[in-house]
Amino acid sequence: AEKRTELINRLHLQLSDVYTAVYEDYFGKLSSPITLKFFSRFPLPQDLAGHDAAMLGGLILDLAGGRVGPHKGGKRLVAMREKAQRILNTTADLCEAPRTLVQISEFSAGDFG
Repeated sequence: AEKRTELINRLHLQLSDVYTAVYEDYFGKLSSPITLKFFSRFPLPQDLAGHDAAMLGGLILDLAGGRVGPHKGGKRLVAMREKAQRILNTTADLCEAPRTLVQISEFSAGDFG
C-alpha cells in the first residue's frame, strides 16, 4: 500500500507539472486503467497535436476497452468525444509549449493494485 501511494503521488506530480491541475478533470481515479493508458499514450499535451475530438474520442473508447461508465451503445462514443473535446480545449495552450521529457510509461495498472 505504501509503494502504491508513492507511485500515485509521483504520477500526480509529473502530470501536474506537464498537464497542470486540469488533468484531474479528465478521468475518475488516477490509478484507473483508462487513466494510466491515456497518459502512457499521451505523456505530453504536445502528443495530442493532430487529433480532433472525433479521433481522440474513438481512441479513448478503444483504450477503455469499450467500458466507459454508465454510457451505453452509441452514447459511449458521443460521451468520449465530449471528453476528448474538453481535453483538447484545456490543453490547447499547453500544446504550444516546448516538449519536456516525462516517463509516465514506467507506471502500469499493475502497480496500483
